Amino acid sequence: MTKIGGDGKSQKGGRSGDDMIPLSSPLYLHPSYSPSLKLTHKIFNGENYDLWADAVRNGLDVKNKLGFVEGTVKKPEGTEADNYEVMAWRQCNAMIKAWLRAVIDDKLLPSIAFSGTVYEIWKELKDRYAAATYCRVPTCTCGAATEFFKEKEEEKVHQFIMGLNTALYDNLRSNLLMDDDLTSLNRVYGLVLREERHKAVTRVREEPTVEVAMSARTGGGRGIDASAAQTEHKDYEPPRCTHCKKWYHTVDNCRERLGLSGRGRGMGRRGGRGGGRGGREPGSNKEVVNAATTSEGESSKKDFTNEEIKQLRNLLSI
Repeated sequence: MTKIGGDGKSQKGGRSGDDMIPLSSPLYLHPSYSPSLKLTHKIFNGENYDLWADAVRNGLDVKNKLGFVEGTVKKPEGTEADNYEVMAWRQCNAMIKAWLRAVIDDKLLPSIAFSGTVYEIWKELKDRYAAATYCRVPTCTCGAATEFFKEKEEEKVHQFIMGLNTALYDNLRSNLLMDDDLTSLNRVYGLVLREERHKAVTRVREEPTVEVAMSARTGGGRGIDASAAQTEHKDYEPPRCTHCKKWYHTVDNCRERLGLSGRGRGMGRRGGRGGGRGGREPGSNKEVVNAATTSEGESSKKDFTNEEIKQLRNLLSI
């Protein structure tokens, strides 16, 4: 197997050419590594230790350097003169220190001692910022740890459910509390997200319906005049004659169809004397005048018979 030295060059000082750091060793430093390399984009500010530490551990694990902060990669015995791994370990330790400095806020750097090993620095950060932030379940073989973990999960699920907005998730919360299986916070969280998406879709569908209803109540789209839409009975549409196309009566009692549109009572459309425009027959009564007024678009209560007025009142009382 071809081996490459930690500094990329042949080792000297009494060591043979076979004394090289293999690629799989945690002591190997790739030529592309530099002190300015950042293990993560998250910067530790003193309050985000858990997320930051997890990201740093992941970055070190990718580079096969996680053992330095866990304390499993210890400093080799001897000196650099008789053991080439001592120098390789020192270089890796110094490189990881630089990587940690690059992802810690400048305000915190003076309070962190970087004079020790990487393991000592990492332990100091953990003891200072991660103390009592979580409770680890002790390892056991009797099964008690499983029950303890289940109880803690149920407690977290109940806290999450009771923190939901009552106005939005009251029904969902009631259904969840009646569920016998409340050990999965991820499952409950997924149900809440699904309910939230459902409400959002329903809200989008209801908004156009409300707009159409408001438009209908104001007369929009009905094809009737604005004055009719603004009457007391806004949802009522009066009858319309199919013969003369006028409102508030039907073809059965249409005066124009019955020959009462200004030509005298009882006379046909071809009427006799007094049948001309504006003509009056001797002895004609006021009803003929009123009928003529109606034909000119000026409606009044005298235009209708008692039966028509009765029908109109019945319609308006709906």
